[in-house]
Amino acid sequence: MKTPHAPVLQHVPDFYGEFSGNVLKKISPCLVKNPYGIVIPVPYYGRHWAAQFTMNSYTLYQIEHSIIRKAGKAIGDFNLIDHGDRIMVCLSGGKDSWTLLHVLKKLQCKAPVHFELFPVTIDPGFPEFNGQEISSYMTAHYNDLPFLLYESHINQIIHDKKTPGTSFCSFCARLRRGVLYTLAKKLGVSKIAIGHNADDFIETLLLNQFFNG
Repeated sequence: MKTPHAPVLQHVPDFYGEFSGNVLKKISPCLVKNPYGIVIPVPYYGRHWAAQFTMNSYTLYQIEHSIIRKAGKAIGDFNLIDHGDRIMVCLSGGKDSWTLLHVLKKLQCKAPVHFELFPVTIDPGFPEFNGQEISSYMTAHYNDLPFLLYESHINQIIHDKKTPGTSFCSFCARLRRGVLYTLAKKLGVSKIAIGHNADDFIETLLLNQFFNG
């Protein structure tokens, strides 16, 4: 059996190492796009190439399929999306919000109802925040969606208005949520989608119970 050729990476991101383990340190990996549209690294070592490819691609496909299936079920069970909805997707640049956008985009292609997506990133004005990286990624991978990078003055407001001894993060979150609500009205969207995982949900529930009543 002749092994097919594939381009060899000069540098392997840490993300790929999580799925292929120490084998990446010993041999040259190949970057392959499998039938499911997921780009994965494949170790090149003779006849075992095909077996490794099948295992890795199917594992990643299972992860993606499981998330999409559960999200779709939740949307159906709780009627979260209606026909004609204009959904503002809040994109922070973290793994949760990127997953949310990816899942909604996948569901948009096969959902029984029509809905639109409007990804939005709020630039809080912190020096270390680089919204251009998010914008560049959106252009490269989601250029069919109308992305908005909105520059706010959250950082300056926090420094001017925050009460000494109060939580910086809590004040920032309230300000950011206010900006999102204002943008939602301007964009004329019907719903706002925010990427929260199970840990975020529990933490928010407990914070509300203990501090907000």
